[in-house]
Amino acid sequence: MNIFKTAGRLYGLFLASEAGKNAARGAETLKRTIAREAEITRLRLRAVLLRRKRTSHLALLGKRVHRIVTNGADPLTHPQVMEIIQVLGAIDVEITSAEAELDAARTAPR
Repeated sequence: MNIFKTAGRLYGLFLASEAGKNAARGAETLKRTIAREAEITRLRLRAVLLRRKRTSHLALLGKRVHRIVTNGADPLTHPQVMEIIQVLGAIDVEITSAEAELDAARTAPR
């Protein structure tokens, strides 16, 4: 008899048994858990990357303000400074959104 036929038949019998059904349910639960944790990790990574982006824009803002003050101009009315501040505001909104999504994913029923 072919070994693959035998293995297939035994696998079919196993799946038809109560132990096989429990194993299948366990595998499905495991798949859902892994998918959920992967989604949470993806959302965590998004929040971290947005915070890193915000930090780099804050550093850029500091450099620009320093350069503008060194040149004797007013940084509060300079267009480059205003542009960076607007970008920082947009990044803050994205961070808030990402953290809300992360909290929702963490509290979602399993």
